[in-house]
Amino acid sequence: MMNAIFYKDLLKKYKIPIFLIGIFLVGLFLRAFKLNVVYITSDDAIGPFEAIRICNRYLFSTDVSNNFFSGIIGFPYGLSIVFHVIVISILQLFHLPITEFALRLPLIIFGSLTSVGVYLFIKQLTQKEYPALFLSSFIAFSCFHVLLSRFNMMSAIVIVFCFSLFGIYFLIKYFKTNRNYFAWLASFFFGFYIVSSLLYPAIIPLIIFVSFIYTNRDKQSFIIRLKESIKRLFKKELIVLPLIFFGSYLLAFMYAFFVRHELTMGFLGRIFSKRGMVKIGFYLPEFMDYMINNYGDWFYFVFIFGIIYGFYCLKKLKTQSILFFWFLVYCAPFILFSGGEQWYLLEGIIPLILFAWLGIFELAGLLTNKYHMLKSYFKLSLFLVLIASFIISVGVILNQPNFKGFLPQATARVFGSVYEGIGDTGVKAAGYFVRKNVLSEQNIFTDLEPVLANLYFNRYILYAQYDATLPQNLEYFEKIQDKVGVIVVNAKDSKLYLEKLKSNVRFFKAAEIICGGRHLIDVYTRDEVKADIIETAKANNLFDREFGWMGKILSRDMKYPQAQAPL
Repeated sequence: MMNAIFYKDLLKKYKIPIFLIGIFLVGLFLRAFKLNVVYITSDDAIGPFEAIRICNRYLFSTDVSNNFFSGIIGFPYGLSIVFHVIVISILQLFHLPITEFALRLPLIIFGSLTSVGVYLFIKQLTQKEYPALFLSSFIAFSCFHVLLSRFNMMSAIVIVFCFSLFGIYFLIKYFKTNRNYFAWLASFFFGFYIVSSLLYPAIIPLIIFVSFIYTNRDKQSFIIRLKESIKRLFKKELIVLPLIFFGSYLLAFMYAFFVRHELTMGFLGRIFSKRGMVKIGFYLPEFMDYMINNYGDWFYFVFIFGIIYGFYCLKKLKTQSILFFWFLVYCAPFILFSGGEQWYLLEGIIPLILFAWLGIFELAGLLTNKYHMLKSYFKLSLFLVLIASFIISVGVILNQPNFKGFLPQATARVFGSVYEGIGDTGVKAAGYFVRKNVLSEQNIFTDLEPVLANLYFNRYILYAQYDATLPQNLEYFEKIQDKVGVIVVNAKDSKLYLEKLKSNVRFFKAAEIICGGRHLIDVYTRDEVKADIIETAKANNLFDREFGWMGKILSRDMKYPQAQAPL
């Protein structure tokens, strides 16, 4: 009896830490379970590809544009490559193979840790327990965030958001308590925020706004209060902030101008460079279409309600307006000026989703105060949302790559279908076959994306095109077929390529790449051989066992294809 009372009191005393540990572990399970997917796009593979090349180089080089440090600073998608370098170095130190799972591990961990950060941040922002508990669970279970944490995008958005979330949380704690160790913790997380990516200098106005919200409200003048807000950020406890920010961006921009001769670095470069700026225009329809496809139809409500509620909170300078300002400074430039940058928008979209939920809680509070019977229905609705989110996430993971086969199309539309069709595309198994059977001097034509082919084939693939359509690839193949000795193409299109062969050119099928009964890739060579049937699961394991080491994944002289052969 005494033991039961003791454990009951213990549970009551530590219920929140127990909840946070539990939600972290559940989130970890959802993000790590059955995570055996190979890289499927060049965007997915470019971080590991560049990191392995950097780790293969000498630490110092007389060529300023081609050494270890310039490789990290000059990576066009920010310093997120540092995480790959760290993981690769640790794996090689302990003589462990470099695998896609290992390189996704930071995303898995920080994606799970985000749910803990959401609880702490929302509780600090609103001083309310229930919204913090719900939103922490929602982020942990949400198919949107779970799949985002399972996919190794170059921008490492999950890591970026996690560090910025904890950084702002500790900054608020510092402003409210004036305890120096909170300032150092904030500086620590903001420092790693910069290391995780250079895409987002919008963190600077966001930090100023946070300081403005928590600066003495008795000061009537907006200018005086703003000056005081900025001044607080330059105290000795927080002096590391401007050093980290401006030092990192100065290095990046100097590299961009003096080595690359173009501003291509991060957020500003994406907007103002020739490649980043498509045209001046309003890209809201493109942005909304992307988010509906990835998040579900109810993002219309989240967006419209969030905007209305956001300006209401901004006008009154409520503490939760920090989330709305977060959305504005990260998303407005891309929505208004530059298209095709949807991945980078997510850093501002997650705060908007959290903010809209806070608005729903506030609206529900007004209704339940007036109509008490609605309170139990509201709680039940929230519980059902979490249950549905968990089931959807598990279902999508178990049924990859056939998401539509798991849910009716209408349901998938409502809940969203991030990375629909993600699965083993056979590229790694094809890479294993090429490494074992294709001589280095043989030219390869492939309709796979160039960075993927370079990574898995361990060679510079001259005859591959980035983001080419099927007609473009067929036209290109017709022109260069005399120069290639091996063809590696998607099985569903292989007959079309064979039909383009000239009368004096012959290729024979050398291998079929199969995954769970699905015919994925065909390999053709000029030599007639008995076609080999290769199952991806077996070939992928053999690839890791034989080639998962630094010196074998990529040769030291592997060069990144800056430009592909013209059409």
